[in-house]
Amino acid sequence: EVLFVLSCGHGKIPQKNQDGLIIRDIITVHFFDDQAVFYDNRFEQDDFVTVVAVAQTVRNRYEGSYQVEMWGLSMGPKRINGKTIRDCNNIQIRGKIDSVKVISDNYIILNVLTMVEKSYKNPNKESDVKKITKTFKSITPIGIRCKGDAKDVAWENYTEGTWVDVNAFVYGRNVGKVGNTTHVERVIAKNVTIIGNVQPHKITM
Repeated sequence: EVLFVLSCGHGKIPQKNQDGLIIRDIITVHFFDDQAVFYDNRFEQDDFVTVVAVAQTVRNRYEGSYQVEMWGLSMGPKRINGKTIRDCNNIQIRGKIDSVKVISDNYIILNVLTMVEKSYKNPNKESDVKKITKTFKSITPIGIRCKGDAKDVAWENYTEGTWVDVNAFVYGRNVGKVGNTTHVERVIAKNVTIIGNVQPHKITM
């Protein structure tokens, strides 16, 4: 396994801090097996790259906790013909709501069940298998920012079993005081589209 830590902006008009510097997300991407060896040999620190990955919820067996990780499928150079492509921090998730939790008046977490099949080029050139296809299944937590009406929004739209199509980004920050920070990565929705009908609430007596 190899971890690549990326610094990435997002949005057509990147946000800036009080010092005028662009606020960037710090995103960790995991590559495994032959891909780990291939990309570790091909790229090094300070390279500009474009990465395709899937979001996966992973259980920490030692702590009994869960966290979202980005598992890489492919990585290539971000500079093409001497020009650098604009930063793109984008996640597309389409699946069924497994559960919903209202954290505050302004924040909801949707746990969305997904199962997708992805193919990528086999980095082992000596293999007869040119493409590798894998199925990825995950229940991914997605944060939704509201405007003081989180309970109403969750009750009206985000019921268990409802299908959603979510356009999101990875929020990756080092939080805490200097010398004692924790790295946090979350999937935050930019917009959510309901697919089909909102399912009725499951109320047990």
